[in-house]
Amino acid sequence: MSETPQHEVRFCTACGSPAAGMTFCSSCGHRLRALPARDDAAALTTQPSQPAPAPYPAANPPSVAPQADPGPSVPTPAVVSTSFTWPVPEQRVDLMGNSVPLEVAVVGVMHLVAALWLTWSSRSLLTVVRYASDLPASAVLSVVAMLGTWALVVFGLAKTGQLLIKTRPLGRPLAITWAVLAFAVATADGTPNSLYLVALALGLGAAALYLAPSTKAAFAEAELTATPPTPIAFSLTMIAVLFGVSAAYGVALLPLLGQVGEMNSIGEFIGEGAIGTKFVFGLLTLGAACALGFTAFKKIGNGNVGGRQLITGLAALSMLSLWLTLSAADSMGTLGGSNLAMINVAGLVIWGSILLPLWLGAVPAGWFDTKPVGGFGKPAPQSPTTGDMS
Repeated sequence: MSETPQHEVRFCTACGSPAAGMTFCSSCGHRLRALPARDDAAALTTQPSQPAPAPYPAANPPSVAPQADPGPSVPTPAVVSTSFTWPVPEQRVDLMGNSVPLEVAVVGVMHLVAALWLTWSSRSLLTVVRYASDLPASAVLSVVAMLGTWALVVFGLAKTGQLLIKTRPLGRPLAITWAVLAFAVATADGTPNSLYLVALALGLGAAALYLAPSTKAAFAEAELTATPPTPIAFSLTMIAVLFGVSAAYGVALLPLLGQVGEMNSIGEFIGEGAIGTKFVFGLLTLGAACALGFTAFKKIGNGNVGGRQLITGLAALSMLSLWLTLSAADSMGTLGGSNLAMINVAGLVIWGSILLPLWLGAVPAGWFDTKPVGGFGKPAPQSPTTGDMS
């Protein structure tokens, strides 16, 4: 790269003395500075020097925190699934001209077998009928009442089995009720141990009706065409059972009317008051409750809300009369203490199964055309053609 020639200074820029070829002025001693060549001077004026860009500061490396010693590794616990899977594969069987899920068929046949077992185990009652002419009148009436209750239970078990085999939705709540009553009766004095096994089998069968996927699907489909809807039909069935049993017990206690005076004497002796008078009052109220129960049954079946109010009032009246009559009979030694408790518990269970389906949920609200009680759902629509719920 060639050097650019510089022009000589001819005069001192300080004092003006001639200074050609000098570095310092001979007159004043001023340092003489050579001017740059024309090309360089033009370059300086046209291209001003730009400062070199500052070097880009190096980014500070991120600070890394020292890692703590993880220590010995802890095995992760295995996650256990809590979802329930029905262990029996879905199967259908043909029974009594119907194709039903296997679980429904087994539970239905179980109720039929329970009815046969009860008939066999109670055959001694049938033997007593043969000698009814030799028994006093009070004993005959008691036997008749016991036979009526026994026949009602046998019929109920057999009917439940038939409903299940036909996949009628009413069969499921009835199966639960029979299981509860079987456990209640099994705790009474003098009941055979085999009744515990029957109660356990009925309880497991009722649970299968609500847990097996195939049974839930089958009954859900059948519910679409059920009239009246299952809760109302179940309540009506339990009303018939309750007042049938109550009437049977009322008939069984009628012979004690001849001992009212003796009851009052015993009541005064033990400090219980007029037991006989309470017994008579209990029988009268029980008879009135049975008569009004039939009226409520008809009204509820027709969707009349007055039937629901009537049966609710009868619940208190019936339990009061049952307590009065049974307490009086227990004071006479007719009933054992555990049997008295069992009957009262059974009455509460039956009344609860009657009233709850009539008051709670959208189904009774739609059936009686009322607002739901307690916010349990909205009224279900009624069929525009028949007025019944689908």
